[in-house]
Amino acid sequence: VSLGEGNTPCVEIQSVNSEFGQRLIAKLEYMNPTGSFKDRGVASMISAAKVYGIDEIVEDSSGNAGASVAAYAAAAGIRSNIFVPSTASKSKLGQISAYGAVVHKVDGSRADVTKKLIEYKDKLNLHYASHAVSPFFIEGNKKFAYETALYFGTDLPEHIIFPVGNGGLFLGAWKGFKELLYFGLIKKIPKLHCVQSEVIDPIVSVYNADTNSSKIGTTLASGISVQSPPRLNQIVNVLNSNKGKAISVTEQEIVYSRDFLAVRGLYCEYTSAAAFAGFTKLVQMNEIISDQIVLLPLTGTGLKEN
Repeated sequence: VSLGEGNTPCVEIQSVNSEFGQRLIAKLEYMNPTGSFKDRGVASMISAAKVYGIDEIVEDSSGNAGASVAAYAAAAGIRSNIFVPSTASKSKLGQISAYGAVVHKVDGSRADVTKKLIEYKDKLNLHYASHAVSPFFIEGNKKFAYETALYFGTDLPEHIIFPVGNGGLFLGAWKGFKELLYFGLIKKIPKLHCVQSEVIDPIVSVYNADTNSSKIGTTLASGISVQSPPRLNQIVNVLNSNKGKAISVTEQEIVYSRDFLAVRGLYCEYTSAAAFAGFTKLVQMNEIISDQIVLLPLTGTGLKEN
């Protein structure tokens, strides 16, 4: 099941070279069919559902994953039920509905949304097509690494900075790069960094061994607003083995970053902008130094947040 996902363009942000001293490349993941990177993994996940003869699914999502699942399910002839927070973006909800999915709005937190979904799926004995835990979703996201290697050749970026909620793209990229390294197609794996909002940063807290942190705030970066990522320990293990950093950024830094990118022609959602905020912080920390190549996946389009 495919809608033409992947092969997203890479664009060099020229002014960053003079302002920061690095060569910063944006990979426009928002050019995927439904406007976010989620299409990579969802294409594989829905393909698997089709193979197994599943005719109706449920999914919970704040927007991008729900839209992607709804679109690919429609292409596969599978009925979809998407559970969303009642506070989700109207444009995202409109997109989900347009694909023919049944939208279930739930008041409360993301945990409340998942709870309602589980009650519904258990009652009707439906398949839970969860991008957060599906191994097929991770498999589809490996192509991000393959495309990166094809674009850069032997001169891979030293750093790739991901906004991370459930970690699907981060882990998919890691697995893809590991495969490329195993087969001798690349010589080393770039450092993969994780960025979260400081108001909800469970991965950063565990990475820093901050057992007292229990922040549950509201962030503009809804795509990374995940309180309990099911693959949290796996993400932290990758960070440690890859020597990447997990950092949190302020809401003000996220807003500034989105504006910074927009006036350079790159209109992304707040979640994507968090990655650029992370880039500036990593530069300040001297984790990223002058003349290095940095890749920034812009994971979702800003058009969905109007």
